[in-house]
Amino acid sequence: MMQPKDQNGITILEVIISILIFTIVISSFSTMFAFGRSFIDMKGEERIALCLARQKIEELKAKFFDDLLIEEIINTPPVTVDDMPMNGLGGTPDYTYLQRITKVTYVEDGDYDNEETGDIESLLNSKCITVVVSSTKDPKSFDDVALWTVITR
Repeated sequence: MMQPKDQNGITILEVIISILIFTIVISSFSTMFAFGRSFIDMKGEERIALCLARQKIEELKAKFFDDLLIEEIINTPPVTVDDMPMNGLGGTPDYTYLQRITKVTYVEDGDYDNEETGDIESLLNSKCITVVVSSTKDPKSFDDVALWTVITR
């Protein structure tokens, strides 16, 4: 029995192995793109939260020292400078999944970790503005974004 020396063509086993390798490569790429997209969305929401925190800090820094009330304000969703909720209506962006907490307190001069309350307000020359923006989604898509600054007389 003689076998031909030149065997052109491929076997069914080679075809199956090629299809298997191709399938693994394609599924790996599709998984990578899906995870990449969710990561980009998460970081985009975190950047929006950071911008909302910076916006509120700058808005309060523009006020006079005595006009800053000692208070804590919780806005869900955040509001614009004109107190318009950012809920997608009236030309505002839709940030209904975000919560912004703004807190203004007296602090000791030079010791900004100690919040002061009581009747010694006339002796204190510094106020701390803290803004925390968090996601109301479950599970949270990003860690809370917190910014603070100190305003003095």
